[in-house]
Formats: sequence, C-alpha cells, structure tokens
Amino acid sequence: MRSLLRLPSRKSLRRTGWTLATLVTLTCLTYAVINWRGARMKRDALARLRATGALLDAGALPAMPPDAENYAMIPLLRETVTTGHGRNRSELQSADSRLAALYNRDLEKIRKPLSPVPDFSRLPVKSPYGQSAPAFVEAYDRLNATALEELRGALPRPFSQRALNSEDSSRSDLSVIDFHGARISLAMKGLLLRAVAALEIKDSPRAVESILIWHRLAEVLCSRGTLVPLMAEGRDPLRRGIRGHLFTRADLLQLQDAFRRADYRQRTLASLHLRALDFQLWSRWKEQPDLYSQTFASYIVNDPDPLWHWLQSHAVLLPDGFFDASAAHWADGLGEMVRSAGTPGPLAGWWAAAREPAGAKGEWQWNYELWLPRYAMVRGMQGSVVQSLNLLACDLERYYLEHGSYPDTLEPFERQSTLDPLTAQPLCYARDGDGFRLYSVGPDGIDQGGGNSPPGDWYNSPDWVW
Repeated sequence: MRSLLRLPSRKSLRRTGWTLATLVTLTCLTYAVINWRGARMKRDALARLRATGALLDAGALPAMPPDAENYAMIPLLRETVTTGHGRNRSELQSADSRLAALYNRDLEKIRKPLSPVPDFSRLPVKSPYGQSAPAFVEAYDRLNATALEELRGALPRPFSQRALNSEDSSRSDLSVIDFHGARISLAMKGLLLRAVAALEIKDSPRAVESILIWHRLAEVLCSRGTLVPLMAEGRDPLRRGIRGHLFTRADLLQLQDAFRRADYRQRTLASLHLRALDFQLWSRWKEQPDLYSQTFASYIVNDPDPLWHWLQSHAVLLPDGFFDASAAHWADGLGEMVRSAGTPGPLAGWWAAAREPAGAKGEWQWNYELWLPRYAMVRGMQGSVVQSLNLLACDLERYYLEHGSYPDTLEPFERQSTLDPLTAQPLCYARDGDGFRLYSVGPDGIDQGGGNSPPGDWYNSPDWVW
C-alpha cells in the first residue's frame, strides 16, 4: 500500500520536465520555421502573381461607367445589381416587382422542355398567359409592358457593368455567382420563352428583340467575372430561327452585332484578375481559423489521410505558416492561369490549365483548391466557341437566304470568320439534308464527326456541337 502512494523521485520528475521542455521547444522551433518559410513563400508568390497584372488591391478596382451609359443602372435593375451581399432573400424579393414579373412559377411548366418546342398548352387553365404561343406573347407583353419598354429603350447604352462595392470586396464571394443575380437570370429565362413563342408565330422582330435584351442582361450578370457561361446559354432561339428560316437578313445582322460585342478572352482574364483578391482569404482564415474549418475547407484538395481531416476540423492548431504556404501555392496556380489566359493564340491550352487528370483511368476532375478560376477558364473557352458557332451559323443562314441553299464548304466566307478559337483551324461544317452540321473539335483537337452529345454536356463530349 505504501509503495502505491510513493511519490515520483526527483530524477523521474527532472526527466519528465526535460522531456516536456524539449517537446515544447521543438514544437515552437518547428512552428517558427514553418511560419518563416510560409511567410517567405507567400511574399515571393504574391510578387510573381502581381507581375502578371492580377488585381491584389480592392482599392484598384476599375471605375464604373456613368450611370446614364450603363445598362445595369436602369431603374428596373439598379436595386438588384447594387444590393449588398448582406441582404437576405426576403429583402431581395421586395426590390423591383416588375423585374420579378418577367418570370413566375406558371412558366416553370413550359421552361424545361425547351427542346423540342415548348408546349404552351401545359400552362394552367387559369394562367394569365393563356395556353398557346400567340396568347402567351400577347399576355406577356401586356403584363410586362413598362419593364419591356425600359429594357428595350436602354439597348443603345454602351456599357453593362455591375458595381463591386466595398462590402463585396471584403467577402470571399467577390466575383462568384451571387444569389442577387438570380432575379436577373429568371427574367432572362422569361425572355427566352418570349423569343421561342414569337418564333412559333413567325414574329421574328419580337424574337430578335427578346434575344438582344437577353444578351444585355447576360452582360450585366457576367460583368463580375465568373458568370461568363451565361453568355453562351441563349443560343436555343437562334437555332430554332435558323433551322426554320424564320429570320430576315436584317435580323441576322442585328444579332451578329450583339454577339460580336462579347470578348470572352478579355472577360475571362478580367475574372482571373479579380479572383486574385481571394488571396486575402488566407489572411482572414489565419486570423479566424474557425472560419477555415467551418466554411472554406472546400478550397483545399480532398485528402483521405485521417490526420489531415482532423487538422481541417481543428484549424486553430495549425501554424500561421500553413495558411501562408497555402496562399503561396494558390497564388502560383492562379498566376499560371493568368499567364495562360493572357497568351495570344488558340484556347485549347486553357483546358490543360483549368483541369487536371485524376488517377490511372485518365478521368478529369476539378482542382477544388482553385475551382473558381478554373471554372471561369473552362466556361470562357465554351463561351468563345459558342460565339464563333453563332456568328458562323448566322453567316450560313444569310447565304441561304441569298442563294436558296447552304454552301457545300466554308469557302464563300472569310477565313477569319470560320476559325475555331480552340485550334485556330476552320470549324467543322457539312451539309446535312436541307440543313447543316456545325461543330468544334473540342479541346482534344480530334474530329469525331460531331457526335450527338448535347452542348450542355460539353465536359464529356469529344466534339462541341452547335
């Protein structure tokens, strides 16, 4: 019994004390080295990123154009595009009811099956839009007369730029798809339905007007960067009108002028520059590590190591150098994308810069640590291809209207207008009965006949089809 109550000897206590002191000292030295190396890596990486022209200071954001020249600042859109991120959904819904009225729940019943032709008879019997294309067009224009007049009257404005205010620049989702763009994107869906219905009743001027307004709203929505893909999603009414020979030559010229206005390379590069402001996230995560583990873990590539996952959920234990080294890795990755996007020439190289192979199967996956800028690059590629396909399709239809048939080859057109932005070689074209088949060979550069994969599945399609 006495042996159990005997206190440790002085020698044992000294040994234990020295052991603990050694462990604490080694831990402090390790953390000091990690912090020193991390700080140096971050400083050097940010200098390299700054040399690419990336935006690292929110105070250097470009000045906004005058409101009178900015499509985004018309009264119908002003409150939506200037609403801060702190506003919740209920507050947003109390903004401009005229914008909300451009698309409502009734239209959900006919929006999804846009191909084949939407069935307007699926609208509820008591719907104010009726149950046919003519009734829909008449009711839609009557119910949204003032909103359409405002959107139509502002079309000549040269700019479409949403503001990046100080509240935006202090948050992580600076140029991410923000919830406040949802109101505009819903209005755009209503305008696409208006265009399709107008084509059904062979009212091409109304269809063209709907596409032009849709395009300006897309420019507003994309003006913060990573919403670039929306610029390519309004092509369905164009395909319908061309395949049905419903557009006049003047209609096609008007549409081509609108399509040419988008510069996807510059918009993607601007998006990448804007994403550079996210380097500030690592500093905030270092200062408030609980935010790191709770909110932003998706920025780190997933790792099956249980120790790694434990550290992710206990980020307060990580040394400051971890955050600095992670910021350096992130800055170098973004800098490589900025250099790739800023290099003149074909865009196929963007695919390799934006995606990386996963495993022996050769499948592709996102690098989640940089998924936002990578997303912008891939979508910028797709937007450039759709733009070229749309412009060439309009040229082909103008040729048809003049000659009564499509050409056998692309020789009647200027070579520059036929080039695939991915490869700098002519887009693939062939007569197909009374119509034509038009597509890009995709980022792999291999012509596989156009395939049947829908454009919305371009991630897995060998060829990108119009």
